[in-house]
Amino acid sequence: MQVNFHEQTMMQIIKISRELGVDEENLIQRAVLFYLDELQKQVDLKQEMNQWDMLSNEALMNFEESLYDKTIEWDNFYATSSKGVLMRYEST
Repeated sequence: MQVNFHEQTMMQIIKISRELGVDEENLIQRAVLFYLDELQKQVDLKQEMNQWDMLSNEALMNFEESLYDKTIEWDNFYATSSKGVLMRYEST
């Protein structure tokens, strides 16, 4: 495979390869591998976030279903209001 670089990029590759004492092809290979590794980390993170999102949705659905499963009939329910008044609720 042949890859063409802009002149400015090629000048930077030549400069860094000389400073590191590696040939340009080796430098480019290492840079591409480093970049691909970083991209893979982003892909992995995105997949993990999607999995957490699915689990969160599933947990919420299970919780909502459990609320419906535990329906309680309130025939004569008494409660105290915020003012301390005893109130009676009757189902009709």
